[in-house]
Amino acid sequence: MKTFVYIDGFNLYYNLYRGKNNVKNRKYKWLDIVALVQNVLLKKYKKNDVLKTKYYTAHVSGAQDSSQPERQNAYLRGLELHSDNLEIVYGKFIISESYRPLVRNRELVSVYLPEEKGSDVNLAVHLVYEATQDLYDVAVVLTNDTDMTEAFRIVSKELDKNIILMQPSHVNTARSLNEYCFDVLKFDHSDLGKYQLPERIDPKIKRPDEWK
Repeated sequence: MKTFVYIDGFNLYYNLYRGKNNVKNRKYKWLDIVALVQNVLLKKYKKNDVLKTKYYTAHVSGAQDSSQPERQNAYLRGLELHSDNLEIVYGKFIISESYRPLVRNRELVSVYLPEEKGSDVNLAVHLVYEATQDLYDVAVVLTNDTDMTEAFRIVSKELDKNIILMQPSHVNTARSLNEYCFDVLKFDHSDLGKYQLPERIDPKIKRPDEWK
């Protein structure tokens, strides 16, 4: 079965590494996501031939953490060098200043307001367009973003392609996405440790010290 993989990078990041319940995962940010997806998929679907993996993200600004862009660039470059048939598709990351009220006394304070633009739209458009071109029979999609619901419906119901949703085990799958999925595959904390990139990819690309 011709298979394409679509990874919503920011959705995956927030589901894996943000929040107090995900502290244990943060040492696994040097994740070989391509190997993880292929191995989790092939455990159950051995006849699927992954032809391409597409990773949707944006360059972070560094406004809140000046070293964050360097770490992200090392990771994305490492993925590119280490992985076959990987395409990274970039949206835009915008960080602006805004005012928000404090919970305690409703006082307005100035805060950073980070926004990632374009990745979800890019993923949805590619998912639909590449189905119309019959480039795949099965789409494996890593997301839990309900904005993808209409794209899922078109691919599944109108274009007769199978969608397999893949998510961390602790994520509650959105009902609107699940409705149009052929299957939902989960991976857990142990998989993150099992599928890590090599400590050093080339003389210039290595795991950031902060991720050890």
